[in-house]
Amino acid sequence: MAPNPSPKGSDRMSLDRRALAGAVALALSLTLAACGAATPSSTPVPTAVADRTPGPDAAPELAAMLPASAGGLDFVKSSVTGTDVASLGVSLDSAELERLAKAQGKTLADVQVAEARPVDPTKGGIVLAIRVPGANPKEVVDATFSASAALQLATMGGKSVYRIGASGLNVVVYPKDDILFQVVGAPADLTEAIIAALP
Repeated sequence: MAPNPSPKGSDRMSLDRRALAGAVALALSLTLAACGAATPSSTPVPTAVADRTPGPDAAPELAAMLPASAGGLDFVKSSVTGTDVASLGVSLDSAELERLAKAQGKTLADVQVAEARPVDPTKGGIVLAIRVPGANPKEVVDATFSASAALQLATMGGKSVYRIGASGLNVVVYPKDDILFQVVGAPADLTEAIIAALP
C-alpha cells in the first residue's frame, strides 16, 4: 500500500476505494499466477498456490483484535506502524494518517495498522484495523471517506456498522474506541462472520 499525497476535494480517493483497489490488484495477480504458462502436454498440470504466511508484527495487540478464523476460513495477520503501511500492500493515505496523528500530538510512527487475510490466497477479503491513538474513529471515517452520505448505518454481527452505499463496493466499517475496523472485498456471509468476531 503505497502512500499517496493527499489530494483535495472530490479528487481524494477514499480509504475504502484504495483498500479495495489493492484487494482487486492482489486477487488479479494471484489469479494470473495461478494460471501459469501453457504447457504443450495434453494433461493439465495442477498449480499449487502457497498459503499466506504472517507478515511483520509491529502492533501485536492491535493484530490480536482481528479474527484468527471466521466463516470457516483461517486468517493470517500482519501489523505495522504508520511509517511502514506500504509494506502491507494495501493503499492507505499516509499523509492523512499523519495529519490525524498530529491533531492528537502524535506522529505517524504512533499510528498502528493491522490486517488479516485468509490463509488460502484463493479466498477474498481483507480485514483492516487502523488505530490513531486518542482519535475518535469518526474523525478517521470523516478523513478517509470522501462522501459521508455514502455511509449507511446498519447492524451486522450484532454490532452497529457503516456500509458504503451507492458505490457497488463491498466495504463495511466498524468504529470501536480509537480503532477503525474495515472489512473489504469479502462475501456478505464472511463479512458478517468477521464483524461478529471483532471485539
